[in-house]
Amino acid sequence: MLRPLFFAAIAALTIGCSVLPPVLPPATVHDLGAPSETQSLAPPCDPVVAVSAPDWLDDGAILYRPDQGTQLAAYRDHRWVAPPSALLSERLRGLLPAPKKEGQPRCWLDLSITAFEQGFTVDGNATAMIAARARLSAGRAGPTLASTDFVHREPSLTPDVQGGIPSLAAAMKALAEQVAAWLVNVAQEAEWE
Repeated sequence: MLRPLFFAAIAALTIGCSVLPPVLPPATVHDLGAPSETQSLAPPCDPVVAVSAPDWLDDGAILYRPDQGTQLAAYRDHRWVAPPSALLSERLRGLLPAPKKEGQPRCWLDLSITAFEQGFTVDGNATAMIAARARLSAGRAGPTLASTDFVHREPSLTPDVQGGIPSLAAAMKALAEQVAAWLVNVAQEAEWE
């Protein structure tokens, strides 16, 4: 009597263990690396920086696009330490320090990331790409002083996650430097009250 119950319990445990999903190792977390030795820039206004991105792009996943298609995928075992919008915002704040003069007018930089991915070509190469739209205004809801689109591409050393992460980080660093330089140039041409 006990023997059939014992075998039934073993069978139930075996079936139960095979139904449970496997435990996956935690994802490897990446950041942009150490800040570069780029000299900080000093615009003639005190910039308030707001960086945004769509939810699907800003969840911390490291995205890639196979064969220039319409499908985006995420590397399963790798993530950014923070959403891309937070990483770019932090990098910009490092490039645009607090104003040295008191009483500088405020300016608002709204930056919207529209793409941040590694793309693969049919010949087996890969390139990291980041795109963003920038808008500079004198007030939070004020008129636009200037706006422009930025796109930066960085070749990946290898067509995989090991080549993609450094090239994505380099692309974001380069874009941050381009945006900061644009802000300084545009702000110098603007008339501040």
